Amino acid sequence: DTPEGGPFLNPILNSFTHPSTPLRVIDAYKYPFEDELQRALEAELQRQNEIAAKQDLADFYQAELRHGNKTPRNKRPMNISNTDPKKWYRPLSIRPDSWGAINPQTMDRTFNYTEHGELNPRDVFSVQQMSEYIGSHRATLWIQTVPADSGRRYPSKTSDKCRFASCPDSNRTIRKGDFRVAFDEHPTNTLKDPFHNAAYTHLFCLEKFLDFPQICKSFDVRPDTRTLKEGKNRMAITRDHKSMEDIVRTFIRESVEWKYFNGGRRPENYYEYTLCSKLTKEHLAKQPKHLQTIREQRGGNTIDIHQNNLDIFVANQELKKERAERRPSDAKRERRGRKRKNKGMSNEEDSDESGLDEDILQRGLNSAQSRGMKKPR
Repeated sequence: DTPEGGPFLNPILNSFTHPSTPLRVIDAYKYPFEDELQRALEAELQRQNEIAAKQDLADFYQAELRHGNKTPRNKRPMNISNTDPKKWYRPLSIRPDSWGAINPQTMDRTFNYTEHGELNPRDVFSVQQMSEYIGSHRATLWIQTVPADSGRRYPSKTSDKCRFASCPDSNRTIRKGDFRVAFDEHPTNTLKDPFHNAAYTHLFCLEKFLDFPQICKSFDVRPDTRTLKEGKNRMAITRDHKSMEDIVRTFIRESVEWKYFNGGRRPENYYEYTLCSKLTKEHLAKQPKHLQTIREQRGGNTIDIHQNNLDIFVANQELKKERAERRPSDAKRERRGRKRKNKGMSNEEDSDESGLDEDILQRGLNSAQSRGMKKPR
């Protein structure tokens, strides 16, 4: 029965103007939640997701039928809907203990876990803290390809974000086409969902901020070539090209630690020596030729331009944004220029008004080979 005065049992919850306000307060003061409450929330979320998945599938079939297709041509929505990780995996039996230095402001440890074995998804870490975490030898570092259509597999919406506080991407988004590192504290537990890891980072960020060749020599770094219980491993580094495994293993074995490289100083053009760069070059070399033709026709800040160098990708995105913001004023000046010309103004005066180039958003994007852009340290 609905309580008198509102839908909630606790009267104070019925007094807020917006229902999300008390949720924010509860989340701020009580997270991580007690196990019983967390399980109840997960059960309700699972029910909601199942209803949404069924509706998405129904909508997909209806659309196919409207187009006269008795059998759907694209089976991807059906495959996503039919993937139920609970068929193969089980939650961790206990929440991992917190550890690390104590924050004097919050009195919490640096590294706090959820019941999924994930570091608190709200937390980001300094380079020093990430070095401390890796140095604890708690995790296997899987070198992976970012999987598509997997948002529902993570414990939270921010689980697959990069954990470096100084990640060049302000949103810390690890995009499809990027290479990433999964920090797996339970690599031998085949009952654990492989999408439930302690953390993720861009491979680029790990190589930018730390001595990754040294990490490869001192810690458990592996190419993800696992065969999963659910079938295809969509995160496998070999998902698109088998040759990727050999590139990772060769790098782990033969890469030179920066302290021994070039007199002990990492070069300005360090990126070309990274695993991220080598994997990207292999991917571009092995891709079907028509894909590059499509990229060239479409233009844009694509992988052949930025070469998975996140610093260059972000700089190009900012450049595109600035040019897009200038477009309305450029078009306005162009219209004024045409009016002046129609009134018989001189050609010299008209020449100061530049027309809007349709390709203005793409021209001048930095590339990994550009000499005009200072490469990151």
